[in-house]
Amino acid sequence: MQHNMRIISVRIKPVAQVFAWIYGCIGVYQGFVFALSSSEKVAFPLGIVAPLFHFNVNWIVVRPVSPAVGVFLVLVMVISYAITGGITGAFLTLCFNVASHIRGGINASFVYLKKEPATTE
Repeated sequence: MQHNMRIISVRIKPVAQVFAWIYGCIGVYQGFVFALSSSEKVAFPLGIVAPLFHFNVNWIVVRPVSPAVGVFLVLVMVISYAITGGITGAFLTLCFNVASHIRGGINASFVYLKKEPATTE
């Protein structure tokens, strides 16, 4: 028996949360790179950042002289990347939902449903 399942939409919040975590991890990495490098400036992105497309505002900050301010800036960097990830995930999910709505759903024939064994009681 063949089932024709179609993906009509995806909830925005879970996708945005996953993107926020992924981009937050990238922010942690960038924080370590900035702390260990001799770069004089660092950029904190805020907006939509995706491969081949970005619409964001970068806040450029010079390297602080105080280590405490440096630690604070690394924390701000992680938060900035996480917020950017959430915005990006929400935007991409919204684009997917619009495209899915226009097409009447996306074919989900690649989804494999495992049949549960019948129980006899």
